[in-house]
Amino acid sequence: QRLLSSKGKHSPSSSSEFLPVISYDSNSLRRTIRQLDGDSLTLLHNHLTKIPRIQENCISNIDPDNFLPVDLWVRVLSFLDFKSVWGTVSRVSRGWFQVTCSKKYWGSLTNIKLSHGFPAIRELSTFFMRLSDGLTHADFSAEMSSRSARSLIANDEWITQVHSKISDHVVRHLGACPRLQTLDLSKCERISDNGFLYIAGSCHQLRLLDLTDCTGITDRSLNQLAFGCPELDTIILKGCYNVTDLGLRALSTGCRKLETVILRRCRNITDNGVAPLAKCLSKLRSLDLYSCYRISDVSCKSLAENCSLLERLVLGGCRQITDRGVRLLSKGCRKLKKLDLFETKVTADGIVPATRNLALDSLNLFGTSVTKQALSQMNFPFESVKEFFIEMKRGDEATG
Repeated sequence: QRLLSSKGKHSPSSSSEFLPVISYDSNSLRRTIRQLDGDSLTLLHNHLTKIPRIQENCISNIDPDNFLPVDLWVRVLSFLDFKSVWGTVSRVSRGWFQVTCSKKYWGSLTNIKLSHGFPAIRELSTFFMRLSDGLTHADFSAEMSSRSARSLIANDEWITQVHSKISDHVVRHLGACPRLQTLDLSKCERISDNGFLYIAGSCHQLRLLDLTDCTGITDRSLNQLAFGCPELDTIILKGCYNVTDLGLRALSTGCRKLETVILRRCRNITDNGVAPLAKCLSKLRSLDLYSCYRISDVSCKSLAENCSLLERLVLGGCRQITDRGVRLLSKGCRKLKKLDLFETKVTADGIVPATRNLALDSLNLFGTSVTKQALSQMNFPFESVKEFFIEMKRGDEATG
C-alpha cells in the first residue's frame, strides 16, 4: 500500500479500501493480489524483484502448481493427448491433479481416446461426470497391449475376449455430450441395453458407432438407435450375436443414412434381416456379413435389386452362397470393388462370367472349390484384380 501510494496509484485515505490488511496466510495474500489492476501488478512485480532477499531465496522456491493460472494450464494441456494428461500429468503433484480435474480442462476436450490400462471403475465415473457438451470424438475401446496380446496367443485363448472396466454406470455420463459424433465402445463387454439408453437418448448427432464384441447389446439398443440417432452413417456390430432380424429392421427404418454396416459373426442374422436393410438403405456402400452362416442367395437378390451403390461386400463363411447369388450381384451391383467369397459354394463356372461385369480390385476365393487352373482356362482377367486370394492346389503351379 505504501509503495502504490508513493507512486501516485492510490491515496493513503483510500488504501485501506483498496487493500485489506495483509496477513502472512498465503490464501489471504492471493485474494489480496487478485484485486489489483494490471498497472498495479506490474509496479508491484518490478518492486519486489529488486528486493535482495527475494532474489536470493524466494525466486527458486516458487510453487510450480500455482505458478500459472488455470486458463493457461488448460491451454498447455490442450497440446497433449488425453491419455498422457490422465496417466502422467495428473500424477505429478496435487496441484497438477486438480488442474486435470477442473471443469475448464474437461470443457475444452473435443477428443478422448483410452486404449488400455483403465483405472478403477469409481475413478472412471468421477472423471466422466465432468464430460461436457463440447466432446465430439470418444474412443473407449478395450484394446490390449502387445504384451497381453502375445500372452493370449501363447495360451491359445480367444483374443477378442478382453475384460473392460467401462460399464453402464460409466457410459451413462455420455448423455451429457449431445455433440458426440464418433463413439468406439468395442470390446466393452459390461455395456448392456440399460447403459446404451443414455447414449441413444442424448447423442443425436452420432455418425459412427463401434460396438464390436459388446455381447450385452440386443435388438432393444438398435431400436433406441433408430429413434435417437438418425444421422448415423457407420455402425459396427461385430460379434454382437444377440442382435437379430428384428433389430436390423428397426435400424434400417430409423437410420436411413447408413453407408457402412458391419455384422461379422452376428450368427442370428438371416435373409429376413438383410432384406429390409437393402430396401431402406439406398446409400449403402459397404456390407460385411462374414460368418453369418444363415445368409443365402436370397440376400444377394435383395442387394442386387436395391443397392446399386454397393462397393464392398463380404460374404466369407456364408456357405449357402452359390453361383446364382454371384450372378445376381454382378447384374445389380455394378460398382462392386471388393468381393469376399471365402468358403462359399461358388465355382469357376459362376465366377468368371459374373466378374466380367465388375471392375473388381479385390477378390477372395480362398477355401472354395475354384482353382487357378480352372480360371486360367476360362480366361479370367487376373491382371485387373489388385488383390486376389485363392488356395493353391495341385496343377496350379503350371499355370503361372
